[in-house]
Amino acid sequence: MSTEVASMGKADTTRPRRPRRRKARPYRMAVTATAWAALAAVAILAGWLHFQGNAPFVPLATPAAGGKATPGATSDAEADLRLRQLAIGTWQDSYYGRRTLTLRPDGTATMVIEFSGIKARLFTPRLRLDLTWSVRNGHMWRRITGGQPPAKVAFVVQRVGEVAVESIEALSAAQMQLRDVQTKQRYRWQRVR
Repeated sequence: MSTEVASMGKADTTRPRRPRRRKARPYRMAVTATAWAALAAVAILAGWLHFQGNAPFVPLATPAAGGKATPGATSDAEADLRLRQLAIGTWQDSYYGRRTLTLRPDGTATMVIEFSGIKARLFTPRLRLDLTWSVRNGHMWRRITGGQPPAKVAFVVQRVGEVAVESIEALSAAQMQLRDVQTKQRYRWQRVR
């Protein structure tokens, strides 16, 4: 009866209903885009790691040899002195952002790390490490002595340690290749000055 009463006084003006359209779900598109971006990042990283591990080594060079490897130094001390003299200067690489390493003749050094992206936002955009450095037995030793901002420097020291020891795999007037003794990570530095 209620349906009869409702329809008695009114003319039936209802139109046939259209089928409902499925609404676009923006979160699904965002999830899909994020998944594709993550997949692309993994592919790029895998390619970079592949080529990083298969890159050719540059032979160890000394200034006396004019950029060519020497058959053997008369002593380790002389070889270390040559390596030390050749290492003095400013170098750059792109590990965790752009790193600039300035090695001075007095045994002090400065490393400035300019982070980008999420690391710059979460950690700090710029980190300066004050260091001392030396070359012993074909290895570069670096010790963190301070830097800016102090809280971030303390975090780095706590996380990776105060001292870094890297074997000098290649050194020329244009580039320096070091390998961390503990992690086996390879670093390729290009001379800036």
